[in-house]
Parts: sequence; C-alpha cells; structure tokens
Amino acid sequence: MGEKSVRLIINGGNLKLVALQVLVLLALAFFVVLIKKIKFLKTRIKINPLDLWPPFLIVFIHQLSSNGPHGTLVPEVLVVWFAVALGILIWRIFTDQQMNYRKTLILLWRLSDLLLFIAWLVVMVMSLTWR
Repeated sequence: MGEKSVRLIINGGNLKLVALQVLVLLALAFFVVLIKKIKFLKTRIKINPLDLWPPFLIVFIHQLSSNGPHGTLVPEVLVVWFAVALGILIWRIFTDQQMNYRKTLILLWRLSDLLLFIAWLVVMVMSLTWR
C-alpha cells in the first residue's frame, strides 16, 4: 500500500545519439589498433586506442547536454578538467625533483582520457533521464 514504484524514463532521441557516439568511439579505437598493426607505423606511432577520445568526448558531451534543461555542460566539465590538471601539475612540481615534461604531459593526457570518459558517462545518464 505504501510502496512507490520508481520508473525510469528514457529519452528515445538521446538513446539513438548515445548509440551513435558509442559506435564512433569504438570505430576510433579500432582504427588506432589497425594503424598499430602496420609494421612500418608500429615503431613510429606510440599511441593508445583511447588517446583520440578526449576531443570527441568534449563534442559528445556538448551534443548530449545542449538540449537539456540547463544548456550545455561543457564549461563545467572543462573547469573541472582544468582544475584537476592544475592540481596534478602542482603536485608533480612539489614532489618530483627532476620533473620531466614528457612524462607530465602524458600523465595529464591519460588523466584526460579517464576524466572526460567519466564526465561523458555522467552526462549520458543525465541526458537519458531528462524529460
């Protein structure tokens, strides 16, 4: 009698967009794996399949959140991304006596892979549940 049922409302238009975005991300990863298989390029290109995702994820976050009730969430995501990157950079400056720019930039880029993917997942869930 006192039970309430929770019903998840999924936005159909955004579901198609999310499916297309997932296909694009998988195609990018597959493309990088194919490039790494080519013998000539194997020694010259040291790239991870996820390294091409951050620019696409920023565009995807904009696509998903632009029709939401609060507008696009890209500025908020970028502010968090920059703040975390600045915090890591300050931490590296104070803890590493021989700071290497290459290692620091690779660390920041890998962090971008993770942080933007998590932000995309959060925005994706939010956009699927908007009415």
